[in-house]
Amino acid sequence: MRYVTFVHAGERRIGRVEGDLVRPLAGPPEIGRDTPVGVLAALVPAGEPVARDAVRLLPLVPNPNKIFCVG
Repeated sequence: MRYVTFVHAGERRIGRVEGDLVRPLAGPPEIGRDTPVGVLAALVPAGEPVARDAVRLLPLVPNPNKIFCVG
C-alpha cells in the first residue's frame, strides 16, 4: 500500500493509493515528524475513492527532519 497526502476540492487529506484511485482515510490531514508509524495502520477509509488524476499529490511527510537513502 502506498500512503499519500493529497489535495482535493481545496481540502488537504491523507489517503491510500489503490490502482488509479485514491481512497481518503480518517485521520490527521497530514503526517508530521512526531506522528507514530502505527498511526498509518490505524487509519480507516472515510469517503468514496477519488480518481488519481483529480487530486494533487503531496509528500506524505511535508517537512521531514531527516531523509534516508539506500543505494
